[in-house]
Amino acid sequence: MAPKPAERIEAALDKSKNFDSLRDKVKDALNSEQDKDKANRVKVKMSDSEATRTKCQSLLSKLEASCNDVTGGNLYWNDIESTFNEYSAGIDELDSTYRDCLDILGVKP
Repeated sequence: MAPKPAERIEAALDKSKNFDSLRDKVKDALNSEQDKDKANRVKVKMSDSEATRTKCQSLLSKLEASCNDVTGGNLYWNDIESTFNEYSAGIDELDSTYRDCLDILGVKP
């Protein structure tokens, strides 16, 4: 049985909270990294992910407003599902990128 929309939203929001802490962890580890090659690889990955991060922030704002309409009965899940799927894919991409960066730096997530 597929998860209910509320469960999917909750899971995505939990992951988005997690990626902020992962991002901070990457930044902290990067500041203390002595190996220039590792640091440069991570900087490139972080820079490449910035557009996705910005897009996710924009989509999250839309979703937060839409979720109120869905729970209030003014919108249906189908009306926001494609936006949610795009947001969820972006969150997954960021999570993977930050975990890769931590791996490069030799830090556990």
